[in-house]
Amino acid sequence: DWGSVLLFFFFFISSINFSACLFIFVGRNTYHNWIISYNFENLSFSHIYVAAIYYIIMTITTVGYGDLVGKNITELIFQIIILIAGTCIYSWLITATSNYIKKMNDINIHYENRLKILEEIKIANPNLSNDLYEKIIRLLNYRKYYEETDKNEIPSLNYCQGMNHIASFFLDVC
Repeated sequence: DWGSVLLFFFFFISSINFSACLFIFVGRNTYHNWIISYNFENLSFSHIYVAAIYYIIMTITTVGYGDLVGKNITELIFQIIILIAGTCIYSWLITATSNYIKKMNDINIHYENRLKILEEIKIANPNLSNDLYEKIIRLLNYRKYYEETDKNEIPSLNYCQGMNHIASFFLDVC
């Protein structure tokens, strides 16, 4: 769902911005800090901000080139907190991605099983019109893409019995 992706992206960007601003705040309010150590004190705020963003991204992603590091105990504690937060974010992201892939795989398997049952019904009932068969396939396609966000929403009736009931109803009507 795109809403969740956008929400995560907003959260991620906001977290990076907040962390970078906090890193600048810690740097400006401690002795022997990263801003002075890397000779950034005479540079513009935007340059310091970009350096802080770079530091946060390198720390969160655990790449950590080591070219920009905390220089005092406060900055090192901040770095540890960012590392833990980055690990949690990536763990959540990997879990969410794998859950989404599994959900899509389950929906596809369920859809393929429905198509097999429909094919069996068509073979068992040669009087089933092609028009009805195509309408049921369109319904299955619709349900696959638009209604199957949660398998619990599918009626508890065994699908095979349900399709037999639907096919029998339409065969009687037709």
